[in-house]
Amino acid sequence: MDLNNEMQVLVNKIKAPSIFYIPKKLLSEFSKKDAYNLAKIGFFDTMFIINKQGVNKPVTNVNELLLLFDKEKILTSNVFQILVCKAQLDNATFHYLLVEYLKDLGSWIRVIEVVKDDAKKDLHYYKPYFQSYLDMQYNHLMNHQSELKKKFGYWKTEFEIGRIFNDSNFKLPKQQPKVDLNFNKINEDTKEQTKKSTVSSNPIKHKKKPLILSDADADSYLLKTVFNVNFNNTNVEEREK
Repeated sequence: MDLNNEMQVLVNKIKAPSIFYIPKKLLSEFSKKDAYNLAKIGFFDTMFIINKQGVNKPVTNVNELLLLFDKEKILTSNVFQILVCKAQLDNATFHYLLVEYLKDLGSWIRVIEVVKDDAKKDLHYYKPYFQSYLDMQYNHLMNHQSELKKKFGYWKTEFEIGRIFNDSNFKLPKQQPKVDLNFNKINEDTKEQTKKSTVSSNPIKHKKKPLILSDADADSYLLKTVFNVNFNNTNVEEREK
């Protein structure tokens, strides 16, 4: 497997197809002459589309935006291909691919988020139908990121902690089921029990049992407090990390 080529194909499919524009605040990145010429031709006031071939072009009609309806299917195919890579690559190589992919995904999500939030106020030729497509592509990307967390986040955390301890077979303890403590219900039950105990001629005395922390709970607590591993919300790396 050509890892570099495989990685590039996956990253390209994060971005294609997409719609975006160049924010005016980037004018300062160009020379005065170039900024003037680019502004004159509407470069900073134009919505662009990246088609499936990765080619950028200005959006000229709403039908061009229909490409974005394929975005979800394309990102799903990326998940499948990442699973193939996991089966074919050794753990260290796959971890590298996964981390780099998540960084690129996080960066592109940030770009699309800014475009989504600011297009209406930035673009002079803003079209109302732009917003639904901007929202849709952002949601597809966020769902894709969430799916990757579910499929690979736990494995990624295990691999990284195992590497710290030089233990390639390291496994995190199984997640303990959540206990939903409804304190209002507990208080009501306690009051009711107190009433029954008061009127009873032979009240039953209950001995308090000591709280015992299981080995799994202890391990979970150690990993959470020392290594900041949160089992309820396994984080993926953002681009800037």
